[in-house]
Parts: sequence; structure tokens; C-alpha cells
Amino acid sequence: MAVSKGASVQITGLSELRQKLAGLNLTDELKDANEYVAEYVVDKAEPRMRGLGAMGARAAMTMKATRSGVAARISGGSDSVPFFSGVEFGAVRGVPRSSAKRQLEGWNQFQPWRGSGQDAGYALYPTIRSSASEIARVYEKEIDRILRPAFPD
Repeated sequence: MAVSKGASVQITGLSELRQKLAGLNLTDELKDANEYVAEYVVDKAEPRMRGLGAMGARAAMTMKATRSGVAARISGGSDSVPFFSGVEFGAVRGVPRSSAKRQLEGWNQFQPWRGSGQDAGYALYPTIRSSASEIARVYEKEIDRILRPAFPD
């Protein structure tokens, strides 16, 4: 059922199910399920994010599940915490860059950038990768809950 691709969990047949649910008028229930799964992931990722120092603690407070009928979605960052992506993905360090006031060396306040492959991320993405089977089980339970009234057998 679940196929891990990088730091995402692909649920085989989810888009087809979504189309059929649209005909059954269960789209709101699927949105609820997606949000529930996203909240599950946020709850698991927050401690890991908080463990990344002061910026990580502030970034963790901005992680939230967003309601979507298409997928479990998580957002992070805000106007006052614009560094969420830097905390999660790291940054290139030790290279010259200019600010409005002076010449700086890299974005050394963040962990090193590890690329966009299987090793990407420091909190949220590793949580998704390490919890893929648990996430799939939570999805299964939520989809069973949604479909039980429509398909009681």
C-alpha cells in the first residue's frame, strides 16, 4: 500500500479513492483523515525539531497540519520564523555571501545542507522516512473509518 519516495509516503490508490469519495460525498471525511495523519507526523517530528537548538525550538512551534483533500500536508515557518527551511534542510556553509551591511561567510547558523536525496532534512523529513510504515497504518485506520458507513460489509 505505501511506497516511500524520499521523505514522502505515497499511498497507492489514494487519488482513485478520492475520486470515488467525491461521488459518495465523503470528501470532507478524507480531508479530516489527511489532517489527522499530518497531525500525527507533526507530533512525532516536533521533539526532533526542538532538539536542533534555539532556532529549531522556534521552528517546531510553527509546524502545523493543514487541511487538504489531496494529501496529508504540513507547513512550517512564519513571518517571525522565516528560517524554518534552514533549520529543516540546512544550508551551504563557508561560502562568501553579502548582506546589506557586510560580507559574510555562508549560512553557518544552520546545519550543513545534505542534498535532496534520502539523507535530506534534519527533523520533519527523517521522521517521515523512519515512520513510513506507521504513517501507512494510521492512514489505513482512517480510511477504514471513513469507508465503514459507506461499505458496512
